[in-house]
Parts: sequence; C-alpha cells; structure tokens
Amino acid sequence: AFAMLVVASLQHAVRERQALLRMDPSARAGLYDATERNAAALCRQAERDEAFRGRCEDAVGFSLKFPECDASCRDLARRWGHEPSR
Repeated sequence: AFAMLVVASLQHAVRERQALLRMDPSARAGLYDATERNAAALCRQAERDEAFRGRCEDAVGFSLKFPECDASCRDLARRWGHEPSR
C-alpha cells in the first residue's frame, strides 16, 4: 500500500510539472512569481512559527517544479529540506 502511495505521488508530481511546461511562458512566469512570493512569505512565517512549516515546504516544493526556479529559489528549497534536481 505504501509503495502504491509513493508511485501515485510521483505520478502526480510529473503530471504537474508537465502541465507547467505546457503553459504559455508569460502566464507560467506570472504564476511562478506569485508562487515564489508566497513560498518566501510562508517560509518567513515558518521561521517564527513552526505551525507554518508544512505550508512553507509545500510551497517551496511547488516552486521547484517551474523551469523559472533560479538560484534564490533553489537556495530557499535547500534551507527547507528540498534538494533541487538541477
């Protein structure tokens, strides 16, 4: 059962990344900017209140799926336990 859950989670992540890549580049860039601002704000809050840690980690994980994720995006991800693949 656990293996099936892991496979389903990985499939979802791949489909999500593929959907982002299919988006119009300017629309995707706008979504990325909003996502990155949200991740940064949630992570700042998580530094003050542990209750926000999960939200921060989720937001950072989503940011990593964008091809626009730059060095600052990857640095934020590393600080919150995500290892960027690029």
